[in-house]
Order: sequence, then structure tokens, then C-alpha cells
Amino acid sequence: MHATPTFGTLAFAVIVLRRLVRAMPAEVEEAARGDGCGLPGALWRIVLPGPG
Repeated sequence: MHATPTFGTLAFAVIVLRRLVRAMPAEVEEAARGDGCGLPGALWRIVLPGPG
């Protein structure tokens, strides 16, 4: 049996990720991009793992 995400699950994930991205200081993302990460790399390596 496959557990398919429902609209509510996707909406919750978007809200959580949006809050994580907004909580990250802009300087951290700028530093990642200065080190050679593009936008996808900065999101994957810096923003998604979160602070800590």
C-alpha cells in the first residue's frame, strides 16, 4: 500500500519549509552563495538542514 501525500500534508510541509527559510539569516545564504553554491545548492546544504 502506498501512502500518498494529501493536500493537507503538502500544505503543512510548505508552511514548515517557508518558516525555515524565513528564519534563516540572509547573511548565511549570501555566504553559501559566495562560496560557490547556486540557489539550489544553498537551499539544499544550508536552509533545509536548518539552524543548529
